[in-house]
Amino acid sequence: MKLVKYYTIGLVFCLLIYSLYGCTSNESFEWGFIDKTGTIVIEPQYANTTGFYEGLAGVQVGDTETGKWGFINFSGEIVIEPEYDFAYYFNEGYAPIRVGDEEQGLWGYINQKGEITIKPQYSYTRGFSEGLAPVRIETSENVYQWGFINTSGDMVIEPKYYDASIFRDGLAPVYISNESYNGWAYIDQTGEIVLQTDYYIVSIFSEGLANIKNGDEESGAWGYINTKGEVIIEPQFDVYAHYFSDGLAKYVAEVISDEQAMWGFIDQRGKVVIEPKYYNAGEFIDGLAPVNIDGNWGYINKTGENVIEAQFMAAGNFGEGLAPVIQK
Repeated sequence: MKLVKYYTIGLVFCLLIYSLYGCTSNESFEWGFIDKTGTIVIEPQYANTTGFYEGLAGVQVGDTETGKWGFINFSGEIVIEPEYDFAYYFNEGYAPIRVGDEEQGLWGYINQKGEITIKPQYSYTRGFSEGLAPVRIETSENVYQWGFINTSGDMVIEPKYYDASIFRDGLAPVYISNESYNGWAYIDQTGEIVLQTDYYIVSIFSEGLANIKNGDEESGAWGYINTKGEVIIEPQFDVYAHYFSDGLAKYVAEVISDEQAMWGFIDQRGKVVIEPKYYNAGEFIDGLAPVNIDGNWGYINKTGENVIEAQFMAAGNFGEGLAPVIQK
């Protein structure tokens, strides 16, 4: 089941920050942007994009192999020149950028003027949230650990975690591997362990809940806990359940193939509110979510009504009124 095998905390984060659906990154198609009526407002021309956040969208200019990343505004004008090998979206005024290739490149941060505020020096990072960003550094030869920096680049929580993600609701998930404990926990912004868990996978908190998986890869199920560690939605989703966005969370009811599943949506009581009938789905933002209907992408509202006809080869989440799409 390759579709679910890779749902680690890293992928959960990638889905959060890089929410495009329908094409793999090495396909040569052009992304543009639509508004909520489905009208193209920025012509298709980009190899890749992050979507809009804080008034800017990261875009890859050129091809997917060698193209550079910069940022555009709502008019499609380039406001930060494409000079980076990869970029994520802006959050809290900063965007992660990478200089160099995926294997050897280093990550740093820029502000919305395009100025480098933290020089590229990390092997990976996952963006700022609540004033801190998780960063991965090489602590000894071929040994990498995660810590947290502030917006000045100061290491405020020392790198000692096997994995880590962003803070939400004052808590960040970290994987601890030492003599006394081996597993997932949540820390506060001082680095103190607040919740120690025995879950197979945990994720960030979103809208007060975090999606977790109990058991193991083959036999576990997904449910949700609150910031006190109390189970709010019992683990019952065998394949996968995503984090909440706009009051709803997508989940997989059935795997059809390595690349395809049946997705639906639940509410914060765990009740199925949109039946699992889509081949793939994004998150609800501003009341709309991208869904794949018989191989084409369109958008539905929170009652499951088709609002923008399924007509695109690929589609991403709405952000600040615009959504990235690839036309057929």
